Amino acid sequence: MNREQDMAHHDISLRLADATDEVEVGIAPYEAVMRGGKRRKARRWVLGTAVALVMAGSTGTLALAVVDGREQSYVAAHRQSAEERHVYTPQRTQLTEIYGRGTTDAQAYVSVELWGAPRTEAEARKQKERMIEYGVWDERKADPEAELGRDWFSVVVIDAHGGKQTVPVFGLRDKSDDRDGMSFKSYEFTVKGTRLTVGYVGPEVKRLEYEYDDGTVEPELMKAAGFKGRWFTLEGKASRAKGDVAGIRVFDAKEVPRTVQVG
Repeated sequence: MNREQDMAHHDISLRLADATDEVEVGIAPYEAVMRGGKRRKARRWVLGTAVALVMAGSTGTLALAVVDGREQSYVAAHRQSAEERHVYTPQRTQLTEIYGRGTTDAQAYVSVELWGAPRTEAEARKQKERMIEYGVWDERKADPEAELGRDWFSVVVIDAHGGKQTVPVFGLRDKSDDRDGMSFKSYEFTVKGTRLTVGYVGPEVKRLEYEYDDGTVEPELMKAAGFKGRWFTLEGKASRAKGDVAGIRVFDAKEVPRTVQVG
């Protein structure tokens, strides 16, 4: 054991001593622990709990504790900074490229961006400053008042010639999108004369099916930074099918379908 570990253990010992001076020890959570002369085990449980309480207030360094007579190493939880949560710089993932007719040159790039949720008013103010710099604040302010604890996303289109940016889709992220693992959302807009559908499905969706009058199309589901679910794109009325959309279905890992749109 080196000198730094000795100091860490000494610091934990002092914190444990302070904690045990202030905490009134009660019984363990299970009555069975107290039966049959097992009070010694209960005392070990109390000691382990006190050590865990002390370590929970530490700063992320490796600590050594004794629980049920065994030495175990723990790393205290690290509280992420605003920068690590991407509050001031969004995570961006390109979803597709739009090509002109009869050319192999991309005309525009379509990406999704996710701005991390601010936790304090100060973080919200600084995030606003950065959104102004990124050119998305005009759209952002059209939403309801910013809410602490909620992410903000945008679908961004960048012109391949000149770099002009437009934001056709944006909004506060709905937490229910991930709680409902089979959720579905889609947005339609035009890019360089091409009708584009961009959508998002919940984390339990393994396959997506668009049914048209004369066939079906399965868009590719793509991971995007910061999202638990996946995104997809469709150009026009889907290259291999014609007619109107007759239905949209999502499938889980067991191939159980859920119809999310009819006609």
